[in-house]
Amino acid sequence: MKPQCESTADCLEQLARVMRQFGFTSAEEAARSKYVKRQRSKWISACFPSFIFPEEWQFAIAEVEDRPVFLGNVLYDEQGRAFLITEHDSDFDFLWGTLGAGGNSCAHIKNFSWNPPSRKEEKNDL
Repeated sequence: MKPQCESTADCLEQLARVMRQFGFTSAEEAARSKYVKRQRSKWISACFPSFIFPEEWQFAIAEVEDRPVFLGNVLYDEQGRAFLITEHDSDFDFLWGTLGAGGNSCAHIKNFSWNPPSRKEEKNDL
């Protein structure tokens, strides 16, 4: 999957988007809330916001069940299908993802969950 940032400027744009989208007032607040993370190493506050190695940084693209969603997360739709999240359409609040061998599809963000729906136990009507 292509990194979200290729330069410090890209990372700063993503940080500003996350702060606006999720209502954070500072970069540190966004980081403490885990909506901004570095893939390979722990948060380095002394270097922030220089974004050393910009390709290592990830920024939340949406929120499901009060948790940040990042590109590459797996979410489940109401039918229990697993989506590998690849894109967020913020205009309509849709998440795009890959459905295994089924190709790409999308659904409104409110239709996703972190866990597959539980199967209802069938009752025997005897």
